[in-house]
Amino acid sequence: MISECVFALERACVASHRLEHVCREFELQKVCYIPLNIFLLSPLHRLLHYRQILDRLCKHYQPTHSDYSDCR
Repeated sequence: MISECVFALERACVASHRLEHVCREFELQKVCYIPLNIFLLSPLHRLLHYRQILDRLCKHYQPTHSDYSDCR
């Protein structure tokens, strides 16, 4: 879903020079240290990373462990 938003933003920037200008102006500000599309994708990347960590943790827990169900 997030990737669809990023693709939609890219298509909208191509279609609208004003939107492209606004996005580029935002990216040039000191507070924006990465491109806007990467900024939108970062939360998704974190969620996938957290999922991998929890999957690995579950491999070390027995199903009877008190934290197993929370990690699943």
